[in-house]
Amino acid sequence: MCTWLLIAVLTVCFSHSDIRYALGIVTYLVIFNALFLLLFWVDKQRAISASRRVSEAKLLAISWLAGNMTMFIAQKSFRHKCQKWQFNAKLLLLSFAQTAGLFWLSYELLIQ
Repeated sequence: MCTWLLIAVLTVCFSHSDIRYALGIVTYLVIFNALFLLLFWVDKQRAISASRRVSEAKLLAISWLAGNMTMFIAQKSFRHKCQKWQFNAKLLLLSFAQTAGLFWLSYELLIQ
């Protein structure tokens, strides 16, 4: 998450002189990462109690909005979904797509 946050904030700061853009990005990332951590923790607690789980599609969608680094951190911290190779493969592909998109956006904003 720190890498995403740093790249996003630096890109916006270099492309706009108004600090509100950077604060908006930081606020967005903090809110969605906190929401993601909460959902991941809830899914772990539901897995322990064998009740209805949070869907993987929902977790991946929130991860797409929040930044995948939080997902990797949450997996290690909560020891949850670490051994599901299908989920991890989707997460890795999502991470590559996010990285490519972020670098493209950074390049476009810095060139203009």
